[in-house]
Amino acid sequence: MRTLKLTIEYDGTDFEGWQVQRHKSSERRTVQAVLERTFQQILQERVRVVGSGRTDSGVHAAGQVAHLRTRSRLPVHRLFQSVNSLLPADVAVRSLEEAPAAFHAQRGAKRKRYRYTISLNRSPLTARHRWHVPARLNAPLMRREARPLVGRHDFRAFHATGSVKTHARRTISGLTLRRHRDSITLDIVADGFVYRMVRRIVGALVAVGRGLYPQGTVARMVRGDRGAPVAPTAPPQGLCLMQVDY
Repeated sequence: MRTLKLTIEYDGTDFEGWQVQRHKSSERRTVQAVLERTFQQILQERVRVVGSGRTDSGVHAAGQVAHLRTRSRLPVHRLFQSVNSLLPADVAVRSLEEAPAAFHAQRGAKRKRYRYTISLNRSPLTARHRWHVPARLNAPLMRREARPLVGRHDFRAFHATGSVKTHARRTISGLTLRRHRDSITLDIVADGFVYRMVRRIVGALVAVGRGLYPQGTVARMVRGDRGAPVAPTAPPQGLCLMQVDY
């Protein structure tokens, strides 16, 4: 049995997330389902493609990592060419390589880097990959507001379910907010993320940058202060999984 490591790129617009979703009457279109169906067609055996983690409907990836195990002895370069010739236009395998038998894309992940992109000007060419905010944003203030997020904290306030039972302690080791000519990008590196954490961080920063929340709001959220406002959830299309480290 061989273990193969995949690095995958996809436009999440027309996918209902990463994970296979089976219902009584049909199977939803997900990245995992499309990959498994394609590999099974080539390898002529059932395979399970295990990703480093789930991405939500509409979220993209430039560096999602996954693994599969197969009995096939088909050379890696042949498999790489075959799978990319059959995959739809919105997903591609960027690299395919032999991995140690024990490699596990999810359990072995140490850090992940996400990027969220905000568009300052409306453009049909970027609408599928950016959140257009039709208001002036104070980028320097947003940058200052983001500083308390770095380090190990309980990110329960940025968990979409709001469940008090959820273990939400994570370590953000890097966070960079940059203002470009027509966009703002937030790059965030952490040892893990709770459900919709990045999107809710972005939502809170944008609310402060627009003047809708007062300065210091994000720090209050991180501390878990009573009376702190709820972090809004930014839309999915601006979010992209850039890299997974092992």
